[in-house]
Amino acid sequence: MNFKKRIQALQKLIKQPVLVSDPRDVFYYSGYQVGTDDSPLLLVGKAGKPTLFLSPLTGAVEAYAGIVFFKRVKELLELLPQTIGIDEYHMPAKLFLEIKKKGKVVSCSSVIKKPREIKDEGEIERMRKAIRIDKKVLERLDFFNKKEKDIAQEIERGFYEHGAVPAFETIVASGPNSGNYIHHFPGNRLVRRKEMVIIDFGARFKGYSSDVTRTYFFKNNKRQKEIFETVKNLQEECIEMVKPGIDFKEINYFYKRSLQKKGFAVRHGIGHGLGIFVHEPAQKMQKGMVVTIEPGIYLRNFGGCRIEDVILVGTKPEVLSRSIPQLR
Repeated sequence: MNFKKRIQALQKLIKQPVLVSDPRDVFYYSGYQVGTDDSPLLLVGKAGKPTLFLSPLTGAVEAYAGIVFFKRVKELLELLPQTIGIDEYHMPAKLFLEIKKKGKVVSCSSVIKKPREIKDEGEIERMRKAIRIDKKVLERLDFFNKKEKDIAQEIERGFYEHGAVPAFETIVASGPNSGNYIHHFPGNRLVRRKEMVIIDFGARFKGYSSDVTRTYFFKNNKRQKEIFETVKNLQEECIEMVKPGIDFKEINYFYKRSLQKKGFAVRHGIGHGLGIFVHEPAQKMQKGMVVTIEPGIYLRNFGGCRIEDVILVGTKPEVLSRSIPQLR
């Protein structure tokens, strides 16, 4: 990973030094692996190498940054400039108030995250690896006559066995649960063969996420088959729209209008950006961006269908998760 290049890309965008406080951004710009109880801060100036502020309790440190250990906020404040940009969405309120007392604070969340939109080859390869792990885990999955929560745990154990971790809490929604909820928390309900089943899952490999959804439907049920084919066809139409220059809003508008014309309610958007975090911003498409396309139809107390794939934006859209089969 070329952290120097990433820092330089950010330095071209900022008008004053910025204090990076979202752990995902700290990882992106420095390579520092954030621990569970860790709250690192990365100071990026207009030029030169950044400074990583850490608690003295931190263990081994490897990062593209100078390292400063501090115990109290007062020590940190002495090292910050009078005018500083912050991530207004990912900063503790107490720290914000202390910094604001010292000088001028500028909102810079969108600027800090902007370079993350375009993925380099190393990032894309880690995401490809995460998707390959998804495929291995799903292919060995036998999900009938098991509790939803047991299936979710089996999937997540599979991630660990392949050197990854869950990118988010796995969703297993069967029967009416698949139609009543978008983000259903897996419970004690047994998965039955003649009901629709949604499995939304993703591995995170070396800091980079995948996000894939597959739906099982009973082929002898005409209504289930109709719902599945409608979602699948709509997804293919939306994927064809993914290209440099198009705004994600255009794809979302097409998706919503198409569902409404077919008489279905719109329960969520068509997709999102993907990378270190599962839900990253995505507006105007550019080559090298990675997004998901995930249309869904949900019929209350009957069942639902969502199909989600990972798309690399290029001259033609590349479906990175194409090899992951639908549930059988």
